[in-house]
Amino acid sequence: MILAGFFLSSRWGEGKRIILIIICYLPGIASCLILYLSPIKPSTRHAHLFAITIIPVVATSAGILYSLLASNIAGYTKKSVTGTLFFSANAVANIVSPQTFLSSQAPRYGTGVAVTLTAFCVNIVLFMALYFVYRTENKRRDSDPAGVESSDATAELIDAFSDKTDRENKKLRYKM
Repeated sequence: MILAGFFLSSRWGEGKRIILIIICYLPGIASCLILYLSPIKPSTRHAHLFAITIIPVVATSAGILYSLLASNIAGYTKKSVTGTLFFSANAVANIVSPQTFLSSQAPRYGTGVAVTLTAFCVNIVLFMALYFVYRTENKRRDSDPAGVESSDATAELIDAFSDKTDRENKKLRYKM
C-alpha cells in the first residue's frame, strides 16, 4: 500500500500531493475507530487484524511531505532548517507515541488509540489549512506583476539558482 501511495504521488501527484496526504490519513482514522469502538472478542479478531494491517498507510504521508517540502521551500538555509525540524518532530513523535499505549489498559489501549486518532485528525485539519494557504498565495502571486515569468531565459535561470527564499522569490509557485 505504501508503494502504491508513492506511485500515485509521482503519477497523479502534481497539484494534488496535499490531497493525497490527507487520503493517506483516512485509513489510519478508520483503523483507530475500529480498534477503539469494536469490542474485543473472538468474532472481531479479523477486524482488529485488518485495522492493525492498514494503519501503516499513514507513513506514506511522511515521504510525500518530504517531497512537498523540497518543492515549496526555497533558500538553502531555510530548506535545511525546515527539513531538520520536520525530521526532528517526526523522531520525537515516534518516541512519544508508543508511551501513550499504557500496559495497564491492555488489550484495549484506549489512551494510545485516542491520542493517535486525535493526532491524525489534527494533521488532516493542518494539511487542509496548508492547502488553502498555498492556493491563496499562488493566486496572489499570479496577480502580482513581479511574479510573472520573464521571457529572458538567462534571468529565469539566475532566479532558479539564487538563494532566495520562497518569500523573496515572487516567481515561485507553491506545489500542492
